[in-house]
Amino acid sequence: MKYVFLILLLFPWCLKAQGLFTKVTDTGNPVVTFINTAATYKGVVWIDLDHDNLPDLFASQRFLFHNDGNGNFTQLANVSGATTGQGAAGSSWGDIDNDGHPDCITASLISGLHHNNGDNTFTPMTTSLPDFTDYSAWDCALADADNNGRLDLTYVHANGFHTTGPFPCRFYLQGTDGVFNKVTGHAFT
Repeated sequence: MKYVFLILLLFPWCLKAQGLFTKVTDTGNPVVTFINTAATYKGVVWIDLDHDNLPDLFASQRFLFHNDGNGNFTQLANVSGATTGQGAAGSSWGDIDNDGHPDCITASLISGLHHNNGDNTFTPMTTSLPDFTDYSAWDCALADADNNGRLDLTYVHANGFHTTGPFPCRFYLQGTDGVFNKVTGHAFT
């Protein structure tokens, strides 16, 4: 009975929450008018690139928008090294090298690792990942899987969606020295 009571308390608040969002329709705003690459599945991520407490927007596969406040955005240069050409794409953001700037990993026809230079530009770092050349993935994630203070990388691909393959998932542990090591032997790899 206490669960029903809790739901009844929250229901009026949920109705009021509908007015918290306003659809942005200004055609001068690039988040309204930009044209993404054709694909069935795309991901978006909110990330504060410049630590101004305004969430900036990344639309997979490579489009980056700075939040100017009040629903206004400025399109920045595309994330360098992020590629197109696949029906699914995703990204994950985090401070991979602990320099205070959020870096990006992308999943696409050719997946990537992108270092944030601290000025809204990015440098591709894919060569630092062993056995990664031209690797295709549908999505990716960052986490400190081994609890050593460094973010680790996971790239995943859907099984059975392509006539070619297989496309095994990839898992990289980052050592405290910043070197990535490919790890296998897990069910998800």
